[in-house]
Amino acid sequence: MKQINFPAIFIIFGITGDLAKKKLISSLFELSRKDLLPKKFKILGFSHTNLSDQTEDPDKALRNYIGEVLSEKDYNVDSKDVKDFVNSVHYQQGDLTKEKDFEQLKTQINKLEEDFGQCANKLYYFSIPPKFYEPTLDKLCAVGLNEPCSRETGWARVLIEKPFGKDIESSKSLDKKLSQVLQEEQIFRIDHYLKKSMVQNILTFRFSNSIFEPVWNKEYIEQVNINMHEDFGVEDRGSFYDNIGALRDVGKNHCLQMLATIAMDNPKSLEGNTIRSKRADILSNLHCFKKEEVQEKTTRAQYEGYKNIEGVAEDSDTETFFRLETTIENEKWKGVPFVIESGKQLHRKHTTIEVIFKPSKFALCPTNEKWEDKNKIIFTIQPKPGIEIDFVSKKPGFKYELEHKKFNFDLAKDREEIPAAYQKVLYDGLKGDQTMFASTKEIEAAWEFTEPILKSWENGKPELQKYKKGIDPDNIG
Repeated sequence: MKQINFPAIFIIFGITGDLAKKKLISSLFELSRKDLLPKKFKILGFSHTNLSDQTEDPDKALRNYIGEVLSEKDYNVDSKDVKDFVNSVHYQQGDLTKEKDFEQLKTQINKLEEDFGQCANKLYYFSIPPKFYEPTLDKLCAVGLNEPCSRETGWARVLIEKPFGKDIESSKSLDKKLSQVLQEEQIFRIDHYLKKSMVQNILTFRFSNSIFEPVWNKEYIEQVNINMHEDFGVEDRGSFYDNIGALRDVGKNHCLQMLATIAMDNPKSLEGNTIRSKRADILSNLHCFKKEEVQEKTTRAQYEGYKNIEGVAEDSDTETFFRLETTIENEKWKGVPFVIESGKQLHRKHTTIEVIFKPSKFALCPTNEKWEDKNKIIFTIQPKPGIEIDFVSKKPGFKYELEHKKFNFDLAKDREEIPAAYQKVLYDGLKGDQTMFASTKEIEAAWEFTEPILKSWENGKPELQKYKKGIDPDNIG
């Protein structure tokens, strides 16, 4: 990765929120520390929070807050790197629904550009509740902040977090608003799972090694399992999560994007639109359930104690766990089950994609012995990214006996650091690389698949199950 030299201003809407505190601030600092931000850059935080009293400068108040955030992550706040970074931060208190506050934001941006001595690129990060997406887009457009310095010399881009709507209708409404205010090349729809190193490595594993792709189809693969298990709960996200649920929160985006990546055809190029188009082709060909199939092919459950969380309705039927089995209706994958499973408060935290191969038709086995173990390739996305290949070997010795063995690839081995997903989100936003951001077509196809399931669940079919915290998900359903 190389440094980007044209001046840039990062405008973070929701600078005092949870995502900024946990991910964005430290990710920006890491990019700064690695000299991957422009030499001239500023961070302008926008929030409704009053960080200062009448005697304190708002910029200073935010800088103190940023310092505390970095200190909590064990950075040395007295180091030159941290001090330089903190001094690049400015603050604008405001209301996302008031145009006058966006006029003040524009004035702030103009002042920062005067300090640069030239117009700057602008990267707007929507770290805000989805209900504020459309009002914020309206206000950006109203004051002209959606426009770049010029089409020849600069850009203005919007990075927008999931969820992209609550259903097909709201998703299309948001997409319509985005297209009214911005050009497609300005829109970066974030699914940070696409930025995880192991997810990105799947494409290299499949398409840069000639030994795998010839058997990557229905003739050889029996089943694909996608598991996203978490050992923690909803915690302080009760009011948000209770209106979303597990399928909307991670199933419709993270899990389906992993499915698309593992099943897509060879794009034959690293060109962003080509790769996004191949992912969209898979999502568009997912089998959409009929009412009776939802009952048969899906499971939903809620962990005990969920309703006691602040912000969760007393009669909530929101799922914190789901499992579903679908197929891809194209010639390459027809008939192969893809099982997706995700949940909170399970026995361990891990995310894997397990590709199970059919038994060999002509396996060499000892006389009168039937060997039924199947080859597997397991991609571990987290917590320890890597690839495991299960295979059959002959035991050393005089007898012809078989045993199960594994090849293991550890992505982190001999590497000082693997860049965090949000570092890649921000860096690719700066570069303008949309490859690992979701396209309109992908989002629409994902909603077409998930909405029939959600509607059936809202009608109580299948029935919501209960499960104990710390359970092995094999014991649910």
